[in-house]
Amino acid sequence: MADDFEKIILAPLRELQHFWSSNKPLRIIKVEGLNHFNESFEKGGFTDQSFKKWPDRKAPKWLTGKKLERWQADNASRATLIGKSTQTEGPHLKDSNTAKMLGSGVEFSNDKIYAQVHNDGLLSGRPPGFTMTQRQFIGPSAVLEDNITEKITREINKIFNQ
Repeated sequence: MADDFEKIILAPLRELQHFWSSNKPLRIIKVEGLNHFNESFEKGGFTDQSFKKWPDRKAPKWLTGKKLERWQADNASRATLIGKSTQTEGPHLKDSNTAKMLGSGVEFSNDKIYAQVHNDGLLSGRPPGFTMTQRQFIGPSAVLEDNITEKITREINKIFNQ
């Protein structure tokens, strides 16, 4: 009887305690978060409770004639917020999403100076007084929280179903 109690109750509880005290839950949050935020660039929009597609890129109003045609040709097959394939100036916005495990949480960020302008739809100064259309790619998400909860629950179920 005591052997069954050890095997059925105490051993899984110790393993559960080890799971929570390790950094595995934070690693799950980090991986799921980065995947979710990077997926925004592939889908062309952000998913919180539901998917919200980003507005399409618009040609500058001052472009006309051949310059407008060239802009349209250059941008026809390029996804929104994805740099031109010919750009070689370091990582693009998507490739700059990072995550740090801090104590009991995970902090997600993007170090590009223009990231917040795009994510929040802020004043961009190009041209002066221009407000960028919001194209959120990082932030709180109900779908992400559900995915994280599902992964952690699966790990806990593995412990008790051995």
